[in-house]
Amino acid sequence: MKLREIDWIDFFRRLPVWERLSAPARLAFAKMQPSQLQPLAKFAGDHYVLMESGFMTLDQSKKKLSLNKDCWPFAATIRLMFNDDLLGSPGHEAMHKYVTYQLELDEREALCESIGLRTWQTGEMEHLATSVQWLERFLACGASDLKPRERSQREMRYRPAWSYYQEPEPKAVPKRPAVPLELMKGMLRKFMSWRGPVPIADLAARLPELSPETLVGAVAMGVDRLLLFPGVRQEDMTLMLGLWPAITRRLHRPRLKLPAAVQPDEVFEGAFLMEDMTAMLVAASAQPLRLRRTDLTIFAKAAEEIASNLTAVPEWVANVAKAKVSSRIENASKWLRAWKLLAKRSDAEQPYLEATRRAAEWLAQTSKGRLKALLDRLRGSLQGARRKPSSGHGGGPHDDEEGEYDDVYYEESGHTKFLPFRLDLSGSSLTIQQLAEALAAAFAAVPDGQFCPVNTFLAWRCQEHNPYLTDAADGRHGVSQGHASRGLTVEDLETRWAHDLDEFLRLRLVPLGGVRLGAVRGGISFALTPAGRYLLGLAVDFEYGHEHAPHGQVIVQPNFEVMFLAPSPLAEAAVARIAERRGRGGGAMFQITKKSIFVAAGGGMTAEQALDVLQRISSKPLPANVAREVQGWFDQCRQITVEPTVLIRCPDADTAARVVAASGKRAALLTETVVELQDAAARTELVRKLHGLGIFVDKGHSGPGHRHGGRS
Repeated sequence: MKLREIDWIDFFRRLPVWERLSAPARLAFAKMQPSQLQPLAKFAGDHYVLMESGFMTLDQSKKKLSLNKDCWPFAATIRLMFNDDLLGSPGHEAMHKYVTYQLELDEREALCESIGLRTWQTGEMEHLATSVQWLERFLACGASDLKPRERSQREMRYRPAWSYYQEPEPKAVPKRPAVPLELMKGMLRKFMSWRGPVPIADLAARLPELSPETLVGAVAMGVDRLLLFPGVRQEDMTLMLGLWPAITRRLHRPRLKLPAAVQPDEVFEGAFLMEDMTAMLVAASAQPLRLRRTDLTIFAKAAEEIASNLTAVPEWVANVAKAKVSSRIENASKWLRAWKLLAKRSDAEQPYLEATRRAAEWLAQTSKGRLKALLDRLRGSLQGARRKPSSGHGGGPHDDEEGEYDDVYYEESGHTKFLPFRLDLSGSSLTIQQLAEALAAAFAAVPDGQFCPVNTFLAWRCQEHNPYLTDAADGRHGVSQGHASRGLTVEDLETRWAHDLDEFLRLRLVPLGGVRLGAVRGGISFALTPAGRYLLGLAVDFEYGHEHAPHGQVIVQPNFEVMFLAPSPLAEAAVARIAERRGRGGGAMFQITKKSIFVAAGGGMTAEQALDVLQRISSKPLPANVAREVQGWFDQCRQITVEPTVLIRCPDADTAARVVAASGKRAALLTETVVELQDAAARTELVRKLHGLGIFVDKGHSGPGHRHGGRS
C-alpha cells in the first residue's frame, strides 16, 4: 500500500475499535491477509469486538472470520505501519527503501522542489529527511512553496523515455482534509517538543487546538511529506506517530560540557614514529636495505631486524594508533623518503633503500632535536612552504646526493602532512590553517595533566565547538544554501568533525608523542603533552627524551646488560640505538655489544652521546668497565670517503705526461703510465682535447661503469 492511498478519515473513524482490542488480537489483525479466512482462536477472544464493529463476519462454519471489504483499506494501513516499523528500526537504508516504494517519481520531485533541491536530487532529499534540517526547511516554507508546480511542455518533451515506464497510472487519492499551513507548523513544533513518538489515539487530547477534521488533514500532510512517520509499538501493538527517531534524539540530546577527568589504569607516552624512523635509518646507514622487485618491500630478514629494535608499543596503543609492527615499518619508510632522509636506488636492477647525506645530521641530534625537526616540518607545512636545502632537512629534487635516485620526486602526501586527512568538503570555505587552529583549540580545552575520555571528548567538541557548523552558518556557505544541497546535513558535519579530531589524535598526536595515552575501563583517555602543545602552536618549546622518563626503572650492569625494572618506552627507545634487544616487558631487555656500538657509530652517534644516554637512564652509576669499553669501541671507528674517479691507462710515460698537461692540473700520475682524473665530470672535455692532440680513446677497452673507454 502507498502513503497516498491511505484513507485517513476512515482510519481515524475506525481507530477506537482498534483501541478496544488486546495486544494478541491486534498482532493477529496486523499479520492477516484480508482475503483469507482467519480462525477465531487467533484473536484471543476479541473476535466479538471485530464482529460488533462490522470489521469482520463469521463464516458458515462458525469457526472462522472474514474481513469485510469496506475494512480492507484500514487493514492495509495497519499492515503498512507494522511491516515497515520505521520508528523501531530506522536508518538511511530504511529511509531509501521507504521513499522509493512509497513515493512516485513526481511526488519525489515535488518534495525536492519544495525545499530548494533540484528535481533529480532525490538521493540528497532522502538523506536530508533524516536530519533536523528537513523540519527546519518545512517550517521556513511559504504557502507557494507547497503548491505543486506544473511542468512546461519543454520539460515534458525532454523528459527521459524510461521515466514514463516507471510511473504507472496513479490510483484515486482519498480525500485529504485541508489544513492551514500555520496550524500544520504548530503541530510539527509540538512533535519536536515531545521526546518520542506518541500514540495516535492520544493526538486529539494532546492537540486540542485542532478540530477533528484538521487533525486528520495534519496527520495526512505530515506523513505524505515525510515529516511524521507511523509505526507500531511492538510490546502492546499501539499505533504510534512521531518524527524520524534520529531527529528526536538530536533535538533532545543533553548539552555536553568538558568531560570530567579520569584516572587511567595504564599509561603510554613516547614518539614511537620518530623512534621508528630512527631505528630504520640506523639500519639503512649500516648497509642499504634491499627491496624485493615484486612489491618493493624490505626483505623479511632485514624487516625482522628492524622490528626487533622498534620501541615497544602495547597492543592497546597499537590498536588506537593503527600501528601494527608491519605498518610501523612501512609508515616510517614513507616519512623518511618523503623528507629525503631515505632514498630508493637501483643497482644492476636490484632496488634498495639508502640513507641520504642529511640522514647523518638528523641522527646526530638528540631525541628531542629529531622530534622537533619533525614537528617543525609539520607546522611549516601549514603555510605551504616548499622544502629548501637548508638546515639539513628538505631539499631540491636531486638533494645533492651522489647518483640519481628513483624516488627523487617522492613528495609528501596526506600520510606525512600536518593533517592526516583530506579537507574536501564541497561548499566549505575552511582553509587548512583554520582547521589547524580549530584542532588546537579543541585539544587545548583539556586542562594540562588531566586525562580526558576520548569518546566523550569527541561528542562534546563536535556538538559545541564545530568549525564546519560555524562555516555552514556563515551567510556565504549556509547549510541551507551550500552543504545540504550537496547532501551534507548538520549531523554529517558533526560526524566529520568528530572523525577529524579522532584521526588527528590517532595518527599525529599519539605516534609523535603529542599525548599521553591512558587505558581506562570501558575506553581510552588522553592528556596533551608539551610536544603536542608545540605541534599545535600552543607552546614555543618543549622537552622530550629519556631524561624526562620515570627514574629508578633502568639499571646498566657490569656484564653490559640493561635491566628494566618497569616499562619505560622513552628509555627503551634511547637504549635501542646503542644496544641489542634481548627481550621485552621487563628484566634484561638489552645487551651492549661491540656490534651494537658500531651500528650506533655508523648511524652518526658519538661516544659522548652514547655514554650520556646510559648515564641518564641508569638509576645507578654507570659501571667503569662499561664506560671504558664503550669509549674504546667508538675509538676504533673510522670514517672513509668513497669518491668516483677515472683511470686513464697510457701506452708509455710520454703519452701519460701529455694527458696530464692537457687536463689542466685536474689529473695526476699514479704510475708512469696510469693517470687519475679525479673530476669525473671533466672526462668528456678531456677526451675532446686529447682527440685534438692525436690521442684517441680505445673504445674496445672500456672501463667498468663507463660508456667509453679510458685507455689511450
